[in-house]
Amino acid sequence: MKWHHKAFIFVFSVIIIALLVGVWRNNGENSTSSKMMLRAGTILTVPRTMPDFKFIDQHGETFTQEALHNRWTFLFFGYTHCPEICPETLRVLSKISEKVGHSQQIGFVFITIDPTHDTPERLTQFFAQPPYAKANLIGLTGEGDAILKLTNELGIYAAQQALPMNGAHIEHSGTLLLVNPEGKLTALFIQPDNPNAIVRDLKSLMHRYQQYH
Repeated sequence: MKWHHKAFIFVFSVIIIALLVGVWRNNGENSTSSKMMLRAGTILTVPRTMPDFKFIDQHGETFTQEALHNRWTFLFFGYTHCPEICPETLRVLSKISEKVGHSQQIGFVFITIDPTHDTPERLTQFFAQPPYAKANLIGLTGEGDAILKLTNELGIYAAQQALPMNGAHIEHSGTLLLVNPEGKLTALFIQPDNPNAIVRDLKSLMHRYQQYH
């Protein structure tokens, strides 16, 4: 599948460049800034503007890439019936939310890759569960083709199953994305299993961002 190969090419290109250069630049500004390495994540050498998208949140309201502006946002792709990756990653996001004090400066967005079953009603019920209820998670759903297009553009692997059967397993990436207040993809967390390290990385990025804005 061509989109599958493009996705992995993008992710590995980002990782290789970031590891070799190790420098975070803000759209070419402050290129003389000191090197910065993260504990748990990988910084994009140049933050990438988020692609356009238009989905529906669990309350039935329209949510576009513009809603990512003016705060830091963690993005994660998954589905509510996922047996392992999603529950664990969502628990990590809940712990991050607790550690940052439910800050209005930080958001958490879950985009389903199973829109057939993850309706707004299902997302509302899912995020009302005790492990996630206090994390202020926003769940998004939409057209299957639009969601697959976004995962492709962001380099996130999700098996091409537009209409999976009930209970079907969907292979997908567990990568966590971090978007800055300008709506630009800033960092990737390939194995988001350490909330303490991710919070430290987030605070470092927020501090660096404030220095130049």
